[in-house]
Amino acid sequence: THWLEPACGTARHLRVLARQGHQVVGIDTSAPMLNYGARLLPENALLACADMTDFSLRHLRDHQRPAVRTPSAFDTAFCLANSVRHLPTDADLVSHLRAVGAVLAPPGVYALGIGLTAYGFEQESEDIWRGSRGRLSVTQMVQYFPADRRKRSERVVSQLAVVTPTRETFVDHAYPLRAYNAEQFAAALDAAA
Repeated sequence: THWLEPACGTARHLRVLARQGHQVVGIDTSAPMLNYGARLLPENALLACADMTDFSLRHLRDHQRPAVRTPSAFDTAFCLANSVRHLPTDADLVSHLRAVGAVLAPPGVYALGIGLTAYGFEQESEDIWRGSRGRLSVTQMVQYFPADRRKRSERVVSQLAVVTPTRETFVDHAYPLRAYNAEQFAAALDAAA
């Protein structure tokens, strides 16, 4: 089967599918993340730098490798962990949904992970993630500041601490996520149809 992952980042999900023998293609706009992911992928995988609102099979064929040919259509596409909420407008989401729909073979499936908003009911929250390998440890604290109905922009603040025996590095990053309640998301789906 042929799988597509828009906003694949370092292709961690595609690595699993490729090792199971599936033909996989991932797209992302971050060349450094794609370069990192490409070093870890088997030969039956392809990564392409592409905008998730404007890509086509023709664009993906420009990046193909001998071991993986871009199919005439994909059986399955998936985009997990709220990645589509990085798209800043409803029109961008609609363009993305149409682009994915254009490369899926009927009756293709698109699995989309999205956290819907309940305006006025959500509270500020945080997640803390920790991991280590050898003498390297990483801790990430992510804070979420809920969106209001008018601005529809959830603010996310990430604080990353990377510790080795000789150095500590701290990286702070903030970014917006587009908010959708059930009605707003349904309207985007309808507009993309």
